[in-house]
Amino acid sequence: MRRRSHDWCWRWSVALTCVAAAGCGNLDDVTTVKDLRVLAIQAEPPGFLVDVTDPGAGSDADWEATLTALVVDPTGLNQTVQVTTALGCPDYVDTITAATGTATRVCSATPVDLPDPTLQAALASTPLVPASGQTVAATPDGSFTFLPTFQYGLSTTQLALLFASPTTGDAQVDAVLTNNRTFGLDAITSFTFTRGDQIAQAVKRVVYWPKLDPVVNPNQVPNQNPTISDVGFFKIRNSATGDPEDPYATGEVPELSLSRADQLYVLPAAATAETYTFYEKDLQQGGAIVATSAEELLRYDFFATAGTFSPAERQSKPSALTTTPDGQVHLDSQYEPPAGKDLPADGNVTIWIVVHDERAGVGWISRSVRVVP
Repeated sequence: MRRRSHDWCWRWSVALTCVAAAGCGNLDDVTTVKDLRVLAIQAEPPGFLVDVTDPGAGSDADWEATLTALVVDPTGLNQTVQVTTALGCPDYVDTITAATGTATRVCSATPVDLPDPTLQAALASTPLVPASGQTVAATPDGSFTFLPTFQYGLSTTQLALLFASPTTGDAQVDAVLTNNRTFGLDAITSFTFTRGDQIAQAVKRVVYWPKLDPVVNPNQVPNQNPTISDVGFFKIRNSATGDPEDPYATGEVPELSLSRADQLYVLPAAATAETYTFYEKDLQQGGAIVATSAEELLRYDFFATAGTFSPAERQSKPSALTTTPDGQVHLDSQYEPPAGKDLPADGNVTIWIVVHDERAGVGWISRSVRVVP
């Protein structure tokens, strides 16, 4: 059994409700950011290693992460965003839920009912610091970019209970504790942001993995957030190799001026994919727990305030959207400038590339382009 953490976001505008009976044609492309969106949330650090022989060691501060949300709203020039919900909780997965391959997605006011009141209390949702209700102003260097930060982590009391030896006598609880000690446990943080009648929600996970036996992995380190160091702009893609070619000359701000008739291929510098060791159930060995090493899969998502990207996502390992017939992996995506009616008055377009690893690590980079008719 291998746990992967997936963070997710969604948004809507109350003023623009899509009614199923009426149909939902002409929906915006997922890569086009027109109103309030949460593009990513980064935790630093993104994960912790728990010594299962002493899971409650240290202080609460030792297990706390700083979470930074990348919240954007092109319609919110020099405005503020309200944080209406910011909660955290352990993602306690009972044996029935685990068997279905699903997990808790949000923090609930009524967590899984357990016979042990102490363990039950450890599953309660708690507000993140700073508390909900704060107002976040746009950053000075991006008049519609908001970067609210929060503090959250499982407490030493929660870790001691949730990574305890499976000796409660309750078969279901003991099975969960065994899974936690073997495969790790996620903490869920959930957020709601509002500006006017717009609402954007997101879930971010902070990962607590068991510290492995030094014989199995003597150099184990917690997960690190991936980073994109630079972005390249290219005029064409080689039809034979699939490689972007003929780079544009870039300036300061904006980095590039582009005609709507021009082609643009956007190539992020590859982030470092870490190799890590984990335990999983080997079905070919009757479900035996085995130590396995793998290189992280990195996923790159592309966004722009006007225009679209195709494909919307790239990844660091072969897939139908990332490889050419010769098996080479490509990370670039083609940017399609907006039609005249969707072109901003000043022509300025902001581009973001967000990179995710499969252990809840996140990084991002942004660039500016001026599109001229």
